Amino acid sequence: GGPVPRLQPQPDLLARGPTRRPAFYLIRVCHRYGDRLDGGGSRRQEAKGDCRLKERRESGGCGQHTVKRSIEATGRGVATSAKFGVENLLSSSMENTRVAVQGFGKVGSRTAMFLQKLGAKVVAVSDTSGGIFNPEGFDTKELIKHKKDGKTLQEFSAEPVAGDELLTLDVDVLVRAAVENVITIKNANDIKAKLIVEGANLPISKEADEILNTKNKVVIPDIFASSGGVI
Repeated sequence: GGPVPRLQPQPDLLARGPTRRPAFYLIRVCHRYGDRLDGGGSRRQEAKGDCRLKERRESGGCGQHTVKRSIEATGRGVATSAKFGVENLLSSSMENTRVAVQGFGKVGSRTAMFLQKLGAKVVAVSDTSGGIFNPEGFDTKELIKHKKDGKTLQEFSAEPVAGDELLTLDVDVLVRAAVENVITIKNANDIKAKLIVEGANLPISKEADEILNTKNKVVIPDIFASSGGVI
């Protein structure tokens, strides 16, 4: 019993366990659908059979690898979306493009790594512990190792920057890979980035989106940029 959970393209930030996988929600929907089917037991069992097949694919020994591939794919997709935006919408080059990444977690860190490989200069990153800034650009692999060693970004040797301040830095590309509604009517006018890539679910409020549009800011939406882990 109980309501079917809200569906969304990506798991929420800080979600843990089996409910972190988008497939979990789809399986729940499929089961509920099978329970409500009219027309006899065969159709009901057919629907539940499809679910069991999906459950086997989403669990077992390959589960951790599946989650890891999903994270890598999402990060690569966000970075590829940024590259597309820079080259085709800004008519520029990725080489030395200055990027700020808010949300240096599993997806954000992979996005930063792929962006650096594409020639961009990742000059600022942040997570729940705070942010750091380096005008010369970070070695993203060093940052990832730093966090894997159990240290915070604030402990990395770099200029500290507040999370809110990171949003308004003078950069070319701003990648949003944290929580919802971070760019709002309160800070939209201060955004300097020419291109904003949504690596999180709904990071820009409706009012802020209208402001960014009037300022001719280019926004690549989450349904496109962060769909790599779902596809």
